[in-house]
Amino acid sequence: MADEIRAFIGLEINAGIRNELTRIQNELKTRINSGISWVKPDNIHITLRFLGNIKPEAIASLTQIIENICQKTKRFEINLGALGVFASFTRPRVIWVSIDNGLEQLKIIHQHLTEQLKTIGLEPEAQIFHSHLTLGRVKFLKNNQLLKDAFQNITCDNSLLSLTDKLILFQSRLSPQGAIYRRIAESNFLSG
Repeated sequence: MADEIRAFIGLEINAGIRNELTRIQNELKTRINSGISWVKPDNIHITLRFLGNIKPEAIASLTQIIENICQKTKRFEINLGALGVFASFTRPRVIWVSIDNGLEQLKIIHQHLTEQLKTIGLEPEAQIFHSHLTLGRVKFLKNNQLLKDAFQNITCDNSLLSLTDKLILFQSRLSPQGAIYRRIAESNFLSG
């Protein structure tokens, strides 16, 4: 419907983590020069829950849910884990980097979101939550072994930390140049 907006709830990352992910993307691009749609570095984020198309009148309830969760969640740090793919190297769809430090907090926030979103009629997602940062989407590869080979000797600098201090409701508009994200609502986690 024309009056609905495409939305998700997520977290942003800091410049240090973003720069490291850009380095990894650039290294992969030198090894695989086509068939992948790379996420713009400024758009890389952690999605906690993709909502799909929502009615504008749902924004107030979603904002309240975000505020409720933030009132019982302390801010925390995340760092990068390892490079990976969904679904598999034989059928790659998404290239991502996992989260190492902060993983348990992300799972707890996701569980709180799932429980509270049910109260406004949004059913749980079918797939299991796997926190990650998407680097690219595989459109077409002639040889999937190229992707597996490209992963060799690429490591993530897991010494970099990003303070996660707020939960954000984003609007996602699709365009030929890629997704355009706009903050609709946000709330800060508890300090300390």
